[in-house]
Amino acid sequence: MMRAPRIALVAAALSAGILVASGCGGPAIPSSYGSFNAKDGVVACKFPEGWTRNGGGAAKFHGCAFESGSARIRLMADISGSAVGDIAKSAGAMAGLDNADIDPELAEELAPVAQVHEMSLVQAEEDLGELDVIATETIQTGFGDTRRSEFTVAGSLGGQTHGYLVTALGHDKRIRVVCTCPEKFWTQLKPVFDEVIGSLERGQVER
Repeated sequence: MMRAPRIALVAAALSAGILVASGCGGPAIPSSYGSFNAKDGVVACKFPEGWTRNGGGAAKFHGCAFESGSARIRLMADISGSAVGDIAKSAGAMAGLDNADIDPELAEELAPVAQVHEMSLVQAEEDLGELDVIATETIQTGFGDTRRSEFTVAGSLGGQTHGYLVTALGHDKRIRVVCTCPEKFWTQLKPVFDEVIGSLERGQVER
């Protein structure tokens, strides 16, 4: 005789859970930015005030993430990409890519940061799935020539993620930034991602 009430309670609980999940707020759109500086000085940048930071407190910086809801800015540094960049620089010098007569578009595509960025794209697909790259361009940050790709990637439940992948070459590290959010928030968050990416620079060593 108690079965029907128990079923009703379970149904009510499930319904409440669905309402809570569907009512979750989107990522916070910041009105101001804080300053992040890796302790070893490998990278510094702005970050959205009010977003949660995970990682990045160790003396030797490897990575951290700034998150709000379903939006994420992941900042990483490693040596392997920098080594590829050094090889590309040497090869470029031998090929005369700094020659003023060479086609500018070809020089841009063969530049060290562009070649390292191709490696970054492969690694991003390992993490996120197959990327649909909308556009790739060279921009300027505190690291000089920096490569940025805008992309989308299909979600497992039919949703779509929109984002940026950025590659910069530091003194002895490759700097990667991956900014992602659900497609429906891209218009609002694109200026936020642009602000963070544009602020990338070498940091100050903390003693």
